[in-house]
Parts: sequence; structure tokens; C-alpha cells
Amino acid sequence: MNVFLPNRRLTLAEQYHGLRARFPNSRCYLTGNNKKLVWEGKLSPGPYSRSYLVRIEYAPPETPDCYVISPNLKELAKRKRIPHTYATDSESNKTQLCLFLPKQRHPEKYAEWRPQLQLSDTILPWASLWLFYFEQWLFSGKWEGGGAHPNEDDAGIYYED
Repeated sequence: MNVFLPNRRLTLAEQYHGLRARFPNSRCYLTGNNKKLVWEGKLSPGPYSRSYLVRIEYAPPETPDCYVISPNLKELAKRKRIPHTYATDSESNKTQLCLFLPKQRHPEKYAEWRPQLQLSDTILPWASLWLFYFEQWLFSGKWEGGGAHPNEDDAGIYYED
């Protein structure tokens, strides 16, 4: 966030450089006539955790989408419905994570993620935390991460646990 202009949205170039600085071994590029940023890299939520290939797609003014590309989370979950994910094609290996409550879904219309924030300081740490709770859920069967998440049949309408 720009401390001198706190309401100024970060450009894709600023997001790109923030991601490359924090995750130098990842892939990051602009596509679609420089209107969409794509980041792919490995995240591991803990020292004894597996490594996950994660992908972020961000095309302002939309909010960023975060996917786990591999390993296939649906296979790890033995085809059980995974909490805090968006519906994706059953044939797809990628899983879209629900990391924040969008402004239009928030009861008081607050935005948990804003374009003034660095993806490298928000979405990627949130994804790592999500993966930590996912691994706990695989073991215990109970989601400890809290929050609101989409119903499986309502295209992203949220409800509280």
C-alpha cells in the first residue's frame, strides 16, 4: 500500500514486482495486452507439509482468483466436498480457494481485499494459511479456519458455519 496515497490502486507492474521480490523462484507474467497478471509458484504451509503449486490470476477491476494446481486437492480429499472452495468443473484438477469475503457478499459491504494491497502480502499468505487448515481438515475432518464460504450449489452465495 502506498502510504502517501493510501487509496491509489496498485498497478499490475507494482503487483508484479512485489511478487517477484518476495517469491523470486516463481513464474510471474502479464498477459492479455498487459491487463492480467498471472503468478505460479510453490507454497508449503509448514516445515513438514507437502508443497503445492499455486496460481493467482488477477485482472483489475476484478478481485484475484487463487487456485491450487497440484497436487489435486479433490483426490487428496477422496472426493469429499472441500470447505472454503468455489465450485469448479469436476474433471478439472485445479481447485479455486475461497480466501476472503468479497465486498458485495460482506454484510456491511467491507472489502477484505482491496486493489491497494499487495498480492504478495495478502493473497499468498492467506493461501498458505488456507493450505495449513486444509491439511488439518484432511486429518481431523473438521475445518478450523473459520470464516464464511460458498455453498456448493449457489455459485458463490455465502453462509456462516
